[in-house]
Amino acid sequence: MFRTPPYLEKTAYVQVNLDTPLTFPGNNQKQKTSGYKFTSTDRDNFYDWYNAYFRVDFKFEAVANGARIDADTESAPINGSFSLIKKLKLKSAGNNLYEADNIHKGIFIKNLLDFLDDFSRSLAKNQFWYLDSDATTVTDANATNLGMRARALLSHGGEVVQTIIPLNRYSFFESLSERLLPPRQLEFEIVLQDNKK
Repeated sequence: MFRTPPYLEKTAYVQVNLDTPLTFPGNNQKQKTSGYKFTSTDRDNFYDWYNAYFRVDFKFEAVANGARIDADTESAPINGSFSLIKKLKLKSAGNNLYEADNIHKGIFIKNLLDFLDDFSRSLAKNQFWYLDSDATTVTDANATNLGMRARALLSHGGEVVQTIIPLNRYSFFESLSERLLPPRQLEFEIVLQDNKK
């Protein structure tokens, strides 16, 4: 396989930042959800887009005053880091290569089917993957929904959650498991999930 010796000369992580950085909204404001894009302009190197990922740091705050969410608020982010992105569009030279809306729903079902229990309890935690065990919303020490409790513990109290979104869960990048795209400029456009009350 081309990703292993002797076919691979070297590998290195390359960071590409958003053209317009995310900013935390002020009091009584919601996070802006659209207008985020970044461009990979390097046409001299091959990139392994199958193993690429978004790294996301987020903070769970009250809309009204920007206060931190306390442990007994009975609220937590929904399952998985994929739920942060609502729409993803990929373009090259002005042509659409991939576009998906409400993609988080399909990937959630895909993850339920593909993630084995031991994977869900280990590596998938990097993707903020904590499954709900029942329909209750209690997040304090009396919680019976262990998934919601775990997500609340990670995100409450002003904590910044660090998570990853592997691109290979999106069908376009999944199709690159045994091939590389030729060097080209790629433009990503991202719409974040709507704010919930």
